[in-house]
Amino acid sequence: MIWHEFERIFINKHLHERYYNRKVDDFYELKMGSMTDKEYTNKFIKFLRYVPYLRDEKEKIQRFINGLLVA
Repeated sequence: MIWHEFERIFINKHLHERYYNRKVDDFYELKMGSMTDKEYTNKFIKFLRYVPYLRDEKEKIQRFINGLLVA
């Protein structure tokens, strides 16, 4: 394996994982703050796709509400 091939594989694997891990963190840290209702809802839905293992609707609803209550 040549260096460029190794570098491409390494970057694709590890940077891809870091990107998705950051999006998961963003989901769990999402707070409404000064966002409008629509902005908060859109971000919540956008980040929700990064946590496909979160299937329970009650937990999704609770996370959404928690982000509303904490400024």
